[in-house]
Amino acid sequence: MNRLSLSLMALAVVGAAQASVTVNLQPMNSFGVNGWLAPVPVASDPASYLGTGSLERGLAYNPVSKNLILVSRNGGAGNPIKILNGSTGANLGNLNQGSGFVTGGTFPTNMVGVADDGAIFVGNLSTASAAFKVYRWNNESSAPTVAFNATTGMPRTGDTMDVIGSGLNTRLVASGSGSIGYNVMSTGDGVNFTGAYQNVGLVGEHRLGLTFIGQDEVWGRQTGVSGGRRSTYSPSISNLGLLTLTSAGEAPMDYAMVGGIGLLATIDANSSVVRVYSLENPAAPTLRASLTNTTGTLSANTNITGQVKFGEIVGNTATLYAMSTNQGIQAFKVEAVPEPGTMIALGAGLAGLVARRRRRA
Repeated sequence: MNRLSLSLMALAVVGAAQASVTVNLQPMNSFGVNGWLAPVPVASDPASYLGTGSLERGLAYNPVSKNLILVSRNGGAGNPIKILNGSTGANLGNLNQGSGFVTGGTFPTNMVGVADDGAIFVGNLSTASAAFKVYRWNNESSAPTVAFNATTGMPRTGDTMDVIGSGLNTRLVASGSGSIGYNVMSTGDGVNFTGAYQNVGLVGEHRLGLTFIGQDEVWGRQTGVSGGRRSTYSPSISNLGLLTLTSAGEAPMDYAMVGGIGLLATIDANSSVVRVYSLENPAAPTLRASLTNTTGTLSANTNITGQVKFGEIVGNTATLYAMSTNQGIQAFKVEAVPEPGTMIALGAGLAGLVARRRRRA
């Protein structure tokens, strides 16, 4: 039984238990200033790669190097893709984009995801008539290759993207404005990917936020309190209902299992408030913690763009990174503490699920 299967079973069991969970959310004070790497306007620093001109869209965590990958269309020639220290936010340099290799699309680079084995994937932003391209780096020192290069059948692709798994089990998902579903990309060799368009039937439900919940389930989000959708795509498309959160500005999000508890983290693009929900009932995420490390007046994130990513997870604690475009990057420590009843139910439920799997074998 693989880790993803265990994660999904644990989520189902905790959901059935309906027990209480406490989530503690605190700034990671080593990062930036009190957990916030603030934007620097280009007018103040022409080399700024984290600014206020709506030029930063993608952020991901590399579990192998423990660094962050930031996609910025500012900060120097060639739209640098930055490598940032995951503990401090310090600039460690750029990914190698080759000489004229990364080209095409409305934006040549836009969103980013990193697989469990450290492979880095950066997608462009494309319209229906242009190819959606995803570039792959084996690690932070390697040269890029093209992992995916094809039209997707959607009006736009690349406003949102997520990555799960590693090696032959790596999967990518991407969507965009005006799309009525998402494109899921899989691989037979870990390097080259093919895509399959999944028509959920609802326009824009995945255009501003997107995350895998296991390899066969995707949650998406657009602006609006009721704007969002939960669905599975394998073995066939199944609409699991709305994804309703707290604020109309919540869109960028990420999911992880922390201490046996399924957590969904979001950032509000209007206020830069980060919220963490527990998923005892996936149909109704329960808000457990909210916090912002930002100070002062923030520049508006009019495009409602950015990314949220869980970092290192050890036991019932995790790091969490959140970027809202024009508002910098925040880093947090997350602690998920289930009530004793939750762990009893979780253990019993997992034992039952494992027993059923053995009986079916």
